[in-house]
Amino acid sequence: MSQAWKIEVEGRALNEALRRGVLALGWPKLGDLRAYPDTESIKSKLSEYCSHHPESLLDRWAGVLKTLSHDIEVGDAVVVYDHATRQYWLGHVTSSYCYDPLECEEWPNLRQVEWYAQIPRANLSVTTRNALGALQGCAVRSDLWQQLDALSRGDTDNRGGEEVETLLHARQDMELQAKELIADRIDRLAEDQVIQIVAGLLRAMGFVTKAGRLFERGLDIEASQDGLGLRPPYIKVVVRHRRGIIGSDALRHFCQQLKIDDKGLFVSTCGFSQEALYESERAGPLLALMDMDQLVEMLLVHYEALDLEIKSLVPLTRIYWPAA
Repeated sequence: MSQAWKIEVEGRALNEALRRGVLALGWPKLGDLRAYPDTESIKSKLSEYCSHHPESLLDRWAGVLKTLSHDIEVGDAVVVYDHATRQYWLGHVTSSYCYDPLECEEWPNLRQVEWYAQIPRANLSVTTRNALGALQGCAVRSDLWQQLDALSRGDTDNRGGEEVETLLHARQDMELQAKELIADRIDRLAEDQVIQIVAGLLRAMGFVTKAGRLFERGLDIEASQDGLGLRPPYIKVVVRHRRGIIGSDALRHFCQQLKIDDKGLFVSTCGFSQEALYESERAGPLLALMDMDQLVEMLLVHYEALDLEIKSLVPLTRIYWPAA
C-alpha cells in the first residue's frame, strides 16, 4: 500500500481544503518550500518571523511543512481531523507539491487531494484515537490506516471491552506520571519546606501542629488534637529530605525519645533500609514510616484541605477523566 500521512490543518484552512479538494498550509513569507532542503532550514527561516514562539512549536510547524513539500508522494493517503465536527477526513494525493500564492494567498503551499471519506471519531477504538491524536505531520502506521480504510468502507469496530481496558490503562499511566512529576517537584524543595508540607498534612487531618527546629529533642514537628498536648494521641515527627536512605539506628534513636501515648512519624524522601523496615515492624503501632511515594499519596488525598501556603509549595491542577 502507499504511505498514509496525518497533517494538522485547522479552522478556515481546513474548510478551504475540503471545499476545494486540496491540502493547504500557510506561511507565505517562507516562499517556495522546495528551496529548503530539510526541516532545520525551514525552522531556521520560521524563527526569523516567530522568534517569540517556543522551540517545540517551531519544530512542529517545520516538520509539517517539510512533510507536505518533501515527503508526501502522489498516490499517498492523507488524514486530517476536523475538531469542530469530530470527523476524520481521508483522501488521496493527486498532485506534487506546488507554491501558488495566486491560487490561495493565505495558504499557498498546496497539494491536490481527492477527499473520499469521513469517519466520526467515535467510531474508532480508543487505541486508534490516542495514536492518531499524537501524530502531527507524521507517517501513519499501517495498522492505523487499515482500520481507518476499513471504516471508510462501512466496516464496524466492535471493541467496547478494549475501550474500557484502554481507558483504564491510560488513566493508570497518567496517574503514575503525575505522581512522578509531583515527587520531582517535592524533591527540588528545601528540607524546611518539606517539613512545612508534612505539618500542613497533619493540620489537614485535624491536628494542631508546632513546626520548626526543636533541636533539644531532635524533632521537626509536634502535633496533637487540641494543640496543648492534653489529649492523646501526641505525634512526634522527624523529617529527613535528601539525606540518603535512613537506617535502623536512626529509627531506634527516634523511638527512644517517644513517651507513653506518643506516636512517632519518621519521614524520609530517600526511603528506608530493609533493617529500618524491620525495626519499624518491631515497634508496632508506636511508629509509622513515610517515604516519598507515601508522601505524594497523602498529599493527593488531603490536598483540598491544605493551607494555601502549603499548596503554593506544590501547586497542582485538578484534571477530570472519563468514568469507566
